[in-house]
Amino acid sequence: MPFHTVRTGDPARRWSEVDRALHLAWTLYLDGLCSGCGQPRDRAYNPDSEGHWGTLTHHCEACKAIERRTKLERERDKTAGLRVAVTDVDPHRHLRPWNPRTSLREDV
Repeated sequence: MPFHTVRTGDPARRWSEVDRALHLAWTLYLDGLCSGCGQPRDRAYNPDSEGHWGTLTHHCEACKAIERRTKLERERDKTAGLRVAVTDVDPHRHLRPWNPRTSLREDV
């Protein structure tokens, strides 16, 4: 999908040179990340970085909802081909501000 379409929602536009360059840059960026942790591979795979990584934990409420539903369906023995999707059932509800830098617990 062209970047212009993502940015504006206009599906009629063809891929421009800028769209192609941005897509290539995004692909190269993603290819440079570890598939497990999402950190840049040039740092994460470097043996010199051992001991220089911290971890943060959080609880994803959407994932918890998926896990509850999956467990319920397993108990009913209806898991063949089961895929559980999550949706925000009240997207207009006001939520407290959340800052990942202050809300996540640092594990040692």
